[in-house]
Amino acid sequence: MGFLSESRAQVVPRMLLVVLRVYIGVLFLRAGWPKVKAGSGWPDRMVSFLERVLPNSYEFYKGFLENVVIPNKALFGTLVAWGELLVGVALLLGLLTRLAALMGIVMTGNYLLAKGASWLSPTNNNALFIFILSVVLLGAAGRALGADYFLAKKWPRLPLW
Repeated sequence: MGFLSESRAQVVPRMLLVVLRVYIGVLFLRAGWPKVKAGSGWPDRMVSFLERVLPNSYEFYKGFLENVVIPNKALFGTLVAWGELLVGVALLLGLLTRLAALMGIVMTGNYLLAKGASWLSPTNNNALFIFILSVVLLGAAGRALGADYFLAKKWPRLPLW
């Protein structure tokens, strides 16, 4: 057997993906819980953050922040807080892992655009989160030590797990 065929035959064990899934799940929980707990105070803090980073935001994204997010701060504050919390819980439980990872990618991508961060900056944790969430999504990490194992047995054709 040659190098290429042996390399293709090797697969990262899903148990290693569990570590990434749980790690990023804990981070989402730690980010979301204080926001949910803050209740109606969180949207004002979110707007304060957005106004601080707005000068650095990507030009094409500024209009969305100024015209959609900030005027609808209560809605977006609730979506962010509960979104982070639910993504964290789902990743920890390995429940609907692919959907949770995809939602995490969408949220983290929005944070990256709002901050105007460079994808290649060594201090950009958003790019790292997107990479980890992509690996979790593509690796079906919820099938190892997660509820997705049971869901995949019952409904093997659905791509959510």
